Amino acid sequence: MRPMRIPTHPAGRIFAPLFTPLAKSRLRMRYSSEQSRRMGLNKKRGNAGEQQAAAALRRLGILMVEEIGTPFVITKTKNGWFQGYWKDKVSGDLIGHTQDGVKVLAEVKTIMDRNLRWSDLDHHQPGRLDENAECAISLLVWVHDSGIHVLRWPVPGFGKGTGITPEQAKKLNINKL
Repeated sequence: MRPMRIPTHPAGRIFAPLFTPLAKSRLRMRYSSEQSRRMGLNKKRGNAGEQQAAAALRRLGILMVEEIGTPFVITKTKNGWFQGYWKDKVSGDLIGHTQDGVKVLAEVKTIMDRNLRWSDLDHHQPGRLDENAECAISLLVWVHDSGIHVLRWPVPGFGKGTGITPEQAKKLNINKL
């Protein structure tokens, strides 16, 4: 397929001449492929961060550290197409246990170049970490350029509208359970 030239405004916005249906579909494909590329890079970065976080948890003495898989369901629609969707939210990214048999749940955030913000957590994650912390150990693992920070949940001073700097994370970092 020949690349389509998209006229742009000097400010960088797409100039909106009348597009044919074919041109509109090419524009949508270009936009969605760029978006897919960015999502793929974020996924790779997140997977690498989870592997580093799992290694950090093992160094703390947590046994059987495993990634929690997100349930994915594929169904066949009436017109013969297949549709996939995420079935449920999971409690965290990694699970393991201490030598005493206490469950350890960890949520991993790979944010390399800025502070960790409360808004980086999905809306269900704080509640799941709180629920787990009532009877087990909950951890927030932040993979950053400055290092891997393992923080005990709930993190003091971390709540809605707040963030954590790498310096704060170094002070709150746990060395053993």
